[in-house]
Amino acid sequence: MKKFCIITPDRKDRKEFLEHCKYQMSQQTLQPNKHYIVDYPATVEENDLLNRLVYGLKQAKQDGFNICFVIENDDYYPNDYLEKMYDAFIKSRKDMIGIGETYLYHLFKESYNVYIHPLRAPLFCTGFKIDKVLPYLIPPILKPLGISIILIDMYLYNISHMQLSRKIIISGLFKFPENSPIGIKHGIGKCSTRAHTKPVNYRPDKQGKQLQYIRKERLDFYNQLKIEYA
Repeated sequence: MKKFCIITPDRKDRKEFLEHCKYQMSQQTLQPNKHYIVDYPATVEENDLLNRLVYGLKQAKQDGFNICFVIENDDYYPNDYLEKMYDAFIKSRKDMIGIGETYLYHLFKESYNVYIHPLRAPLFCTGFKIDKVLPYLIPPILKPLGISIILIDMYLYNISHMQLSRKIIISGLFKFPENSPIGIKHGIGKCSTRAHTKPVNYRPDKQGKQLQYIRKERLDFYNQLKIEYA
């Protein structure tokens, strides 16, 4: 039996994205056993992605889950995303796995970029074993290291690659087939990185060619969002 969960941290400040995220997950060819949406009322002004992620992981662990994939509410996921990620995760026999190429698209600046990561993957397309990762996400561990909450993915993969007497998190990367997930940048709500407001080295895409292969209803959603927030 394929048992796994997905977690989406959410601050209730971009309702359109969350509803679209729920729709995308409902269309997955492999359905998760549970989708944790961590949307408790915000108590701080700054982005609190780390706290929400930890909250969701603790609940998932309590419910008996150990395999988890992080789903960010504003990004694009093809319908077979979870199926391919789960299969790659199981075949890898790693504690954590992610996609080594990041496709980013900024809606309002109509530009894109592709990053090749030889040692890590972005959080929005990473999966892991909760019991291996959760101990290293507890704030008392992060604070002495000076870890910024916006670098959770980099932090976890760096831990994986540390030259220690034993590997505490064993990770792996793979190349996603065609129609990869896309990190959508926009600046709506409380965003976690500067790429939403100040994208660097993005290439222009005025004709939207980089989005042509995604499903029509998803493209319609993004186009409508551009109109509403223009």
